[in-house]
Amino acid sequence: MLMEAVYKNYTRVDEVCTFLSHYFTDGNLKRWRNLFNLPWSSTEPCGYVMYNDNNEIVGFIGTVFSVRNIDGREVVTCSLSSWSMDKSTRGQGLHLIRKFIKRKEVLFLDLTANEPSRKIFNAFKFKSLESFEYLFPLFFSFNNFNTIDLNEDIDLNTLSKKDQRIFLDHKKSCMQFVKFTYKNTYILMGFTTVKRKKLSFLEIIYINSNGLDNKISGLLRYLAFNQKVFGTIIDSRFINSAKGMYFKREIKNKIYKNSCSDVINLSSIDMLYTEKVLFCR
Repeated sequence: MLMEAVYKNYTRVDEVCTFLSHYFTDGNLKRWRNLFNLPWSSTEPCGYVMYNDNNEIVGFIGTVFSVRNIDGREVVTCSLSSWSMDKSTRGQGLHLIRKFIKRKEVLFLDLTANEPSRKIFNAFKFKSLESFEYLFPLFFSFNNFNTIDLNEDIDLNTLSKKDQRIFLDHKKSCMQFVKFTYKNTYILMGFTTVKRKKLSFLEIIYINSNGLDNKISGLLRYLAFNQKVFGTIIDSRFINSAKGMYFKREIKNKIYKNSCSDVINLSSIDMLYTEKVLFCR
């Protein structure tokens, strides 16, 4: 079996997308092309491909790289995505992972790992992010913020430098932004739309509360009402406490491996620059 790292200028992107579309039986080629067309700048591989003796694509794993500012320092992150192997290659998938998993100074993430994947990644010293998921159902909530701006209505000059970069890097992704202004400060949220049992919900990808944590629960309900969905979903690592009516469940499909020399605060690991913002519903 031959394996290689592939980049955004890979000439066989359409073949990879077709392979993934058949493997995941979704028929959405455009969805998979986003792995090779990141909205932020990156010179790292978009993934790793395995070929059989006939030069046919029989395996793939996406590697969504970025350079993040985490805990006040630059960290190279890699979000693993879409690991798929043809039935003829059983037992060969580990070779794909070994092509990159020993890289030093990289924070590896898999935010959608299924049970078989978690067992394999555990052998490479991945750990669980150990969090819960809060679901705030649709419910009208009174908002006492001065202004609420969505996407292009947000004035970049009113954001911190960190938030400006996040906004610009994700402007062409599947994520939307909302900014709630309260007196002299603001809350910035990034969210995508997800499906749960054929119902639409918002999933919070990023949140900068600027010390207004006590207002988040009400805003999550208001946001669902504003966007006309059935509720808002948020990881418990992003919110200090939940108030009012909500549902809570344990999350087991988010794992990570920290190859960096320093310890990283798990609450600082959000879902920006990952497959979560690449695959639109």
